[in-house]
Amino acid sequence: MRWIIGALALGLFALQAPQPSQPTITKVRPPHWWTPTNWRELFLLCEGRNLRGAKVTSLSPDLTVTKVQFDPDGRYLLLWLRLAPKAMPRPHRLIVRTPEGETTITFPLHPRPPQTVLGKGLTENELIYLLMPDRFCDGDLTNNDPKGLNTYDRANPRAYHGGDLKGIRQCLPYLRDLGVTAIWHTPVYDNDDASPDEYHGYHPVDHFAVDEHFGTMGDYRQLVKDAHRLGLKIVQDHVLNHCGPKHVWVTHPPTPTWFHPKMPADYHLTLLLSPDVSVEVKQRITDGWLFGILPDLNQDEPAVAHFLIQHSLWWLMETGADAVRVDTMPYLPRPFLRQWRQALRRELPHVTVIGEVLPVPPDARVQAFFQGGRAGYDGVDTGFESVFDFALAVAIRQVFGRDEPMGRLKEVLDTDALYPNPTRLVTLLGNHDFPRFMTFAKPDRRWQRLKLAATFLLTTRGSIQWYYGDEIGMEGGDDPDNRRDFPGGFPKDLRDAFTPQGRTQEENALWVWMRQLFGLRRRLPWLATAPTHWWQVSADTLIYERRHKAQKLFVLLHRGDKPLEWQLPAANGRLIAGEGRLQRVGNQWCVWVPSWGAALVLTP
Repeated sequence: MRWIIGALALGLFALQAPQPSQPTITKVRPPHWWTPTNWRELFLLCEGRNLRGAKVTSLSPDLTVTKVQFDPDGRYLLLWLRLAPKAMPRPHRLIVRTPEGETTITFPLHPRPPQTVLGKGLTENELIYLLMPDRFCDGDLTNNDPKGLNTYDRANPRAYHGGDLKGIRQCLPYLRDLGVTAIWHTPVYDNDDASPDEYHGYHPVDHFAVDEHFGTMGDYRQLVKDAHRLGLKIVQDHVLNHCGPKHVWVTHPPTPTWFHPKMPADYHLTLLLSPDVSVEVKQRITDGWLFGILPDLNQDEPAVAHFLIQHSLWWLMETGADAVRVDTMPYLPRPFLRQWRQALRRELPHVTVIGEVLPVPPDARVQAFFQGGRAGYDGVDTGFESVFDFALAVAIRQVFGRDEPMGRLKEVLDTDALYPNPTRLVTLLGNHDFPRFMTFAKPDRRWQRLKLAATFLLTTRGSIQWYYGDEIGMEGGDDPDNRRDFPGGFPKDLRDAFTPQGRTQEENALWVWMRQLFGLRRRLPWLATAPTHWWQVSADTLIYERRHKAQKLFVLLHRGDKPLEWQLPAANGRLIAGEGRLQRVGNQWCVWVPSWGAALVLTP
């Protein structure tokens, strides 16, 4: 009897116990790939449920499963696939089997886009306009608060303000008229839905999706097409160092070593320059969590490295963008930087990369260490064509904004010998991490100060990066005040500074001057690479010459209390920009420049 009762109880338990669940796949990253391709060792990160113990079989002869891995909770399936050299562009099926059932992954291979629609890369003489999509122009009011989570509030500087991809598209004619040649936008990755302070895009929760506040992937592709049609290039912003604090990985990492253990980051980047500094000290820089909150991805983990490389290749192939700016470059392991750059070069040889190397204080030695072109003491050549020249940027700001001697600019440029290729540097006056020049500068003669600073910037070596709104003298202090909305790009704005009628007299004068300088830079592309000869360097006066074959451009910048007179060391010339005048005195040509003025003289 006891045996019968026990059997009945066991049967009842079996009926009441939860039944094993079928495996399910909810997300595959990357969502698709292309053929033919040089990147044939694919890594798929699949999210779902009940994936523990999975075995995967390919139903396609074009895809071979080489490795399968899953996490203990069955949330992730990590797949390594090998693509056949002549894989067919079509959907390919993979069967995922566990003891409880099976499911199917359909992985599309698309035809490789023709080279005519892929990125063209950047030249040595680009004029790059940096904008933040959320703060530039609102072209679609329906996506301002797409999920009704109160993330949109223009009165809150740390919330979404409504700018989007359609807004950028609407303003492309403005940028073409201004005279820039490329647009660098801050990231448009999908960020946490309920975090309005992630309007900047640097905290991704999905590296393969566009945030719904900005639009769709279709909107992005159209932006690139429209920009290319107008002769403008697109520079994407890629985040390889970390993910957002709200990413599902943070609580459920795909592997135990997906992240570095949480520890504060060390920001003393000069420590990376010495072979005598211990590995442990350097790891506090490359492995630490920025600001103590940004989960630091472990690029030494092959799955992480594969994921990040594929994410960059995917964005460039998917959109046709021309270049990549790499966020927080020095905080990434140098061997990974080399691996990442080599992969991009093999697949997309025309694409250009620019690294953000921002030591505090800025230091040319650190910038040079990370620019590609030669191996460091560690045997690593990053391969990065360019880095931003923050050392020169800070000098420009201090000289023209705070009255430091003009000779400091020459001192910084005298360090160009440190670089593998100084003419490929990207020079700038400011960006989204600096207070606006108009706020940073002393309150007297601010418009003249900005005009002189811009004149020096646009007549020095390298490419130029210009921060949105500086062409009309926008103000702003530290982050987020330096990220104000461009006036006229948003509903209910009281004026439209995209038009001359919406700008003040001072703003219009500066805007016209900037368009003149951008135009000069395009007409004289050799300004990016020509040598510099210094004629006069004093506390308040800077006179230098840029030369290309028979042509010479003399630049005179003067902030003294009295006008400047200078004899031109040439038989003739013409004043092509500035407030000064050129006149003949006896057998000599003399250039006259007013106080706080500039003059540009071209010969012959």
